[in-house]
Amino acid sequence: MSPGYVDQVAAFQHRGRTIEACVERPKPSADERRHPPRARAFWVATVDNVRHHLFPVSPDDSEEEIRSRIRRWLDENLS
Repeated sequence: MSPGYVDQVAAFQHRGRTIEACVERPKPSADERRHPPRARAFWVATVDNVRHHLFPVSPDDSEEEIRSRIRRWLDENLS
């Protein structure tokens, strides 16, 4: 992970909506603990109390980059 990596973004406003975001990692079952799956973690945003799975996590995610990507996603998907 890079020094600026984050797995949570504090609440912010965009076009009158309140957004909070965090990384959601898949929870392994008992069998998967011995042989972890390659399932990827995703950024999940809560927009006005509705959860949205947005995009895969990247090792170099920074708060500024994630906020920018979330704003872009909102503009493209919830306009």
